[in-house]
Amino acid sequence: MLVSVSMLVSVSVLAGCAGGKRDGDEPVPTVSIRGCDEEVNGPLVLGQVLDVAPFTPQGAPQYFSVGTTGTRKDKDVTVAFAGDASLVSSGSDGVLRGNDPRFAGLILSSGKLRIKLDAPSGDGNITHYALSVDDGHGVFAPRCADAIPLAGIVTTRGEHQAAPGQLTFACADGAAHKCTVFQYPAGSPGSELWGAHQACMQMVTANYCGTGGSNTRMGTSISFYDAVGVYSVPDEQPLPAITAETWPPDAEHYYFEAAFRPTLGPAVCLGKLRWPIITTDSCVANLPECPAVADGLVDPGGAVLLVASKYNQLRIERWMKGNDRVTSVRGYDNGTNDVQRTPWGDEGYTFAGRDGVLMRVKPDSVLETDIYHVTMFERTGSHGATDRVVARSDDPRFATATSLGEEGMMFRTPRPGLVPVRLFWNAATDDYTSTTSPIAEMNSIGYGVVSGNALVGWIAVDPGPRSTTHRSCASN
Repeated sequence: MLVSVSMLVSVSVLAGCAGGKRDGDEPVPTVSIRGCDEEVNGPLVLGQVLDVAPFTPQGAPQYFSVGTTGTRKDKDVTVAFAGDASLVSSGSDGVLRGNDPRFAGLILSSGKLRIKLDAPSGDGNITHYALSVDDGHGVFAPRCADAIPLAGIVTTRGEHQAAPGQLTFACADGAAHKCTVFQYPAGSPGSELWGAHQACMQMVTANYCGTGGSNTRMGTSISFYDAVGVYSVPDEQPLPAITAETWPPDAEHYYFEAAFRPTLGPAVCLGKLRWPIITTDSCVANLPECPAVADGLVDPGGAVLLVASKYNQLRIERWMKGNDRVTSVRGYDNGTNDVQRTPWGDEGYTFAGRDGVLMRVKPDSVLETDIYHVTMFERTGSHGATDRVVARSDDPRFATATSLGEEGMMFRTPRPGLVPVRLFWNAATDDYTSTTSPIAEMNSIGYGVVSGNALVGWIAVDPGPRSTTHRSCASN
């Protein structure tokens, strides 16, 4: 077995169409991912404006926060956190609550750095504010169209802490904001969902070790369920289990990733990595593998959030059968040859090495114009032998070949950490193959780069066993 996980399907949180209850006996509806945009995660905690200098300098122990005393129309006011994510202000103009339009123009500060709240919307329980910021130069500029308040502070390790007299604001692209929209508002310290919001921030950023490391890309879809009654674990619909016999995983399906506690710390367990290539958390090799059922994670394991994600990347490996050399995600070898799945079952292919890591699911942060789609083609060579090769889906050289389906995506242009995949041809055997192997190495075994455009695309370098595409598969 490549993995022992056979978890239950979660409710996907969808933009504009997710449902859920956390009180009463009415069951939480299961929401289909068809017809709606999936909610997506990303590496930011408060958002791209507040996560970085000057608001959060590199090496700072906590993210930007402000005090609870401020001004509105040059008059002093005091602000208090209220509801799940709202504010109450007290001053000479009385007590203003939540979405009162008179909140507009309220200025709160931390030293020379200031924020101004405008255009309150929502309600008195969860209120959204447009945020203008002054980065210390005395001029406000609109930088965040939708911000919500949090009580206290958030450390750069990702821990939400109570801190009297301090407020933190999170913009819509930050995990703290997303988790409120996901119906896990933190509220005040000790509130019903404070711990679920904490776990959610860790889940959204894929902060597996609880050290502040973010191991995800903006625009990556996730699916999750919980033990707090918001998105309850359904009683059926098991997630597909990955075994050597069922490799490769379907690019459209979610597979169990990790479980998180209501307090910051290493994940309860790990099933797979969301983005193996960019995962740098040092603890992932030592995290327990998730069990086969969710019950043991919720109690006594202590998990409150269980997240699933797609196989966004897969390692591509080289295989040989007679004169046919093929590079594909369809085979799997764990590096020690004790777990292996040859492409196309028992057709006689043998493992010949690793090539790189292919993107299988495109996050929203990668544009369609940035990538080439690549397809596995099958053709009959001039010697009558079957030739399988991965090439660009629109490569005219394979217009008459049989498509065996898309393999994944490659980048069109070079980027840091990427290597080129070139198309080669062996004139003696009429065999095409695509690989990251150096030209000189391929020449030495009778393959030359094809005439015309030989570039198939650019893919990530295979980092070795520690960060491969599935924890159980990789001997991490």
